[in-house]
This record gives sequence, C-alpha cells and structure tokens, in this order.
Amino acid sequence: MPHNRYRHDDPINPFNCHPDGELRGEAMRLYKFRKLSLALAAVAAVGIQSSAEAQRRSRTARAARTITPTVVSEPEAPVAEPVAETRPVIGNVLGTNPLGTDPFAGGLFTQQPGETIVSAGRVRGANRVIAAPNFAAAPLALETLELPTVDVADYIADEAAAIALGKALFWDQQMASDGFVSCASCHYHFGVDIRTKNTVAPGGFASAQSPDFTDDSFYGPNESLASSMFPFHKKVDPLKKTIDFPNGENLPGENVDPNDHEANILSNNDDVVGSAGISRKDFQSLIEVFGKVLPEEFGIDEPEATASEETKLFTKNGLVHRASTGRNAPTTYGAAYHTRLFWDGRGENQFNGVNPAGDTDPNARVWRANADGTSPLQVRISILNAALASQATGPVLDTIETSFIGRSFPDVGRKMLGMNPLALQEVHIQDSVLGGGYLNGKTYADLIRAAFKPEWYAAEAVGDGSHTQMEANFSLFWGLSIMMYERTLIPDNSRYDQFARSGFRRGFTAQEEEGLSIFLNEGKCISCHSGPFFASVTGHEAAVENMQMQFGNVVKNYDSGFYNIGVTPTIEDLGIGGVGVGGLPLSETLRSGISPELAAVNGAFKSNTLRNIAYTGPYMHNGSMKSLREVVEFYARGGNHANEADRAPDVDGIAILREDPTKIDSLVAFLRTLTDEDAERNAAPFDHPSLVIANGCDEAGNDIPCVLEATGRNGFSGGRTLREFDEILAEGGLTTENRTGVE
Repeated sequence: MPHNRYRHDDPINPFNCHPDGELRGEAMRLYKFRKLSLALAAVAAVGIQSSAEAQRRSRTARAARTITPTVVSEPEAPVAEPVAETRPVIGNVLGTNPLGTDPFAGGLFTQQPGETIVSAGRVRGANRVIAAPNFAAAPLALETLELPTVDVADYIADEAAAIALGKALFWDQQMASDGFVSCASCHYHFGVDIRTKNTVAPGGFASAQSPDFTDDSFYGPNESLASSMFPFHKKVDPLKKTIDFPNGENLPGENVDPNDHEANILSNNDDVVGSAGISRKDFQSLIEVFGKVLPEEFGIDEPEATASEETKLFTKNGLVHRASTGRNAPTTYGAAYHTRLFWDGRGENQFNGVNPAGDTDPNARVWRANADGTSPLQVRISILNAALASQATGPVLDTIETSFIGRSFPDVGRKMLGMNPLALQEVHIQDSVLGGGYLNGKTYADLIRAAFKPEWYAAEAVGDGSHTQMEANFSLFWGLSIMMYERTLIPDNSRYDQFARSGFRRGFTAQEEEGLSIFLNEGKCISCHSGPFFASVTGHEAAVENMQMQFGNVVKNYDSGFYNIGVTPTIEDLGIGGVGVGGLPLSETLRSGISPELAAVNGAFKSNTLRNIAYTGPYMHNGSMKSLREVVEFYARGGNHANEADRAPDVDGIAILREDPTKIDSLVAFLRTLTDEDAERNAAPFDHPSLVIANGCDEAGNDIPCVLEATGRNGFSGGRTLREFDEILAEGGLTTENRTGVE
C-alpha cells in the first residue's frame, strides 16, 4: 500500500511531514530556503569578522511573510472588527506604540480584558455562583483566579508591543546557534513536546549531584520511542500496592509485606524522555555575509580526546546528534500562575534581568542610562512575580537546548537585533498578535524600541565599548517580553470551567462527576493540585510548610508545592533539593537554615497544573508515563519507589481505585474535562507562526523535519484538533505516517 502524499493544506497533516520524511509543497519551499541560508553560513565561516552594532545595520532584509488562510469548505467564524487604539490591560496602559501600527489590531485584544469577553467562550470576571453541595470543595472556574501582579512600569513603554516582541522571540528559530531551534521547539503542542525520536537522555543526567554522566543502560541517541516502552517502571500488577504505607488503607486480603513490592517489579528503565535541542559545538563567532548576520553561528566540534561527557553521550558511530534534555518539558500554558518555574524551582520569582537565578545571583547586572543614552551604569534589579522572565532566559545559553558552548547573551543580541523577526517562518495573516503584516519591514531592534523605555537601550556603547546597550541588555528584553506573551496563554475555556460556572450542576456526565468526586475525596488529588489552576506553587501558600511524614514519627519542613512522590529513586534527581548559583540551595527550606535532617526536599518536584493534562504527555519530570491511565495507576498503587525520607504523605495508594478499577475510567474522564477548547484547535491566544522541528535524523545525520503550519485567531481550518501523545505513539509516533498530531 503506497504512503499518503500530504499537501500543505491537507486537513489530516498540518505538520506537513511526508511518511518518509519528505516535505511537500510550501513546506518543501520553506525547508529548502532554511537549508540554503544555513549553507551560506557554512561558506562564510572562512575569514569571519566580528559583526558591528546590529541595530545600525541595513534593514532591507526580507521581512516575515504572512500567508492567506486556506480556503475550506466550511466558513470560518466571522472576525470581530478592530477597535482603534486599544491595548491589553495587564497592568496600567503604558503609552502608545512608536511603530505606528497596532500589533493587536483585529487580534486577540480588540476588546479590553477585564469584565469582557476577549474571545469565544473566554469569559473574564464571571460572577461567583453557589456550588452544588456535593462539590462545595471543587475549584472555581479559572477566570476567578487573578494573575500575580508584576510591576514593569519602569521598563516597558507599551505592553501590547512587548507582547508582540515576546511572541516573535518565543517562536523564532533564528535565536539558536544552529539557526534551527526556538523556545517553541520544546513547547509547541499544548505547551509541551511530543516528538518521539531522539528524545531520550540517561537517568540522573539532569541532577547536579549526579556523580557522572555515564549510564551503561542508556537507550541511546536517535532512537525511537514505542508504546511498549511505557511506563518506564513496569509492574507485574500495576495496581498492587508499592509498599506497606503506615497510614495507608489496605483492601481485605491485600498483601502488604514491606518487601513484596520488589517481586512485583517487572522492569525499570531509569532513562528520561526529554526534548532534542542542539548538536554540541564550541562557539567561535557570529557569521556575517554581505553585511548581514546569519542565523547559524560558527562553531567547531569539541576535540574527541577532550570532549565533554554530555557530548559523548549523544555521539553514535562518530556522529554528534542533537542532545536531549534531562527532564521532560512542562507546559507553558498557564505557567504565569506559578511563582517559581522549572521542575526544581530554579526559575526564581524575582527576575534579575540576566538569568533564572533571581536574587540569589549577586553578580547579575543590567545597564541603565539616561533617556538620551548618556551615562550608562550597571544596576541590580529585582522584579517580583516574574518567574516567567527568569525561566525564559535559561534555555538561551543552555548548551543542551539552544546554544553552542561559550555563547553569551550579548552575542545573541548582536545577532538578532538586525534580523527581521520570524524571517524564515510564516505568520498567519489572522494571527491574533502578529497578523495583518505587523512585522513587515521591521527588525528586532525596532520592536524593542517600540516596547521598552529608552533608558534601557539608548546608549551607543557600554562597558569596554564592545557592545551597545541594546545588545548588553538583550537578556532583559528577552525575559520580560516573553513573560508578557506567556501571561496571555491562559487556558480558561474548558468544559470544567463551564461546569463550575453553572454551580457544578450542568454539563458533566455521571462518570465525570464521579471522577471529580474521587479527585476531591478518596484520591486526595486536590491536596497537591488545588485551586482553579489545579496546581501548587501559585503564591497562595506559604513558601515553607511542614507535614507529618509517612515513615517515622517525625514532622518535616518542605517547599510548598514541591513533593517527592516516588516516581524515581531520590538519588537519581534531587529536584529542589539540589543547588543553584554559587552552591546555594534551591530549596527555600534549606535556605532558611532548617537542618537537612528535618527537610523533605530531596527528590521533590513542582506540582504542575492538571489543566490540559490529557494532551501534555509524556508525564512526570522524567516523561516516563505515556497515558493518563498509567498516571492514575501509579497513584492507585502508591508510586514506584518508597523514598522513605522525603515521600509526600498523601501518595500512599488509592484503595477505591484498586478495589474497582472501572473507577479509574471515571477519574480519567474527569481529567479530560480540563482541556481548553481553544488550545485544542490552536485558536487565540494559542495561535502561532509556523515552526520546523527536528524529529530525529536519518543515517547521514540530516534532520527529519516536520513543519507545523501557522494558525490564526480561529485556529485550524476544517474543525481539526490536536491529538494526544499516547494516540500518536500507538500509531507509530511522529517518525511514521502518523506524524500529524491532529485528527
């Protein structure tokens, strides 16, 4: 049977991947253009010269293209008429747009957020309702939860322009050292990554406390995931209790021998499903051709004799593959509600303008000048409730994710400032933020001038004179603008929100109501996944709390919202029990001076949101579970490993699910109601530019590309929606004819 030949507008395949890795139509043209650009970069590597100030370069390069939406048989929803001179209200409206065109005209913010509807089904400021008695403890709809207030008035001149800048930077593949990877490369599908080839890293690789990076059982680079591999920790009976928990509830006749769980282990794989990033090289310089800096930078392979362990891990048959991250990528949707980010919380609440470390980095400085660019001085800043900005700066210089070894943020600024945003990608003409040709003829320097106050960019030179202020402060612009963009990605249009608005009286099936009841009661899920965001670490709890431990008559302190639930042995990855800048503990508990013996922080990870959980697999910090059922079975048996010293007390098994496994279906059915219907079809605010992702490579080392189509405010045409990770995996994954991720 011949393979299907997908078209660019094929409603079955918006990823535009042919089953044999061959691209068709517009996707082929886009990919060839990118390959040509990178080829020019290689030619220019001879006789490289340092590039001059990027924002003073010629601005005649090709602007980001806009595309006309595909005509389909069923009409798209009518587009609201734009309201002149409106701006998104995330704080105070701060000035006008110096570019003269509104990035939101006819887009997401044609109406003011607040007490208004900002897109179909997305209601703000809904009245509180009286809940049905049986669901009195159920979280309210998400619009009742206010975003943490962040004060950016000293930095941002125009918030709408900052959001546009942030969206462009987040999706732009030109930022990486190889000109191919972007932030979105790991967060394009409900804010996560569903690639299925070359995504595995060895266990313990993420932990700063790992004694080395060797792992004889490592699955290896460029291998494909398969359904049969999951879960990574297999049980003979997936519902049999893990151990005899002292405060656990046992079923009649259930074997609770403390050592019996060892016999129930079928296999254990300590690898991690992460995200493919960059092929590791040593950074040498930027590449300039005909007065224009290219996306690809000049890097050289590490000498084989002195190559780092990280590079060796991802080298196979002499070929250095794209490295893979040591933890699974959590969703960006709704991440604005978290007060700390990354699984281990190292994305600090305070943004220092430079890196994720916040106030814990005493050396972080940015440059501030007078509005006319005179008298620039280095200053310390600390912006509260800006964990999104802290997190955003981390991957840019990460040598697994996007950066050659030795690149600096000013290097990134010098490269990007003269570039046309998203020049190698497509922007839908109806993009809710960037549509209508907003980016045409503009550079990143233009966008920064429109978004930020001049005292942060106006100086011609700072420090030793090797960088402009705009280049030197590029980390500041990067972090704050991406934060502003991600604060718009609020997943509040789910069936659960509709049910909550009805007072928990209308809209759920009997099975879904039973699942919610288990979530609130027997399952104790609400203990860690609380409030309208169904998560912890949202600022609604004290930074440090205490709990009665499961094992031993002892009370320990812990960082609120970070729990050891026994997914992996504690020693494999210490999570928030690890260290950050200068060896300072990541844990607030340990920073406060509490003795490590009285702290339950090792192996503890952030309790992420359950919103959109049906689509954010693979699950857990190590990506070791492929489906919601595997996750629920994990909790029903009481986890994988005892981890007695740090184990969260509520993860001790769920007797009602072991007694009647059909109730697992009820809990899973409830969890599916947390899916945002706009996100499911990539409609505003989740619409996006096109994106090329590498899903492994062929035998010659050439990336196997998939192209995600650009979407506008109305999302996919033809009523298409995204698909779940386990569905994709069951049909062969993104490496076979099922590369679409939609149905």
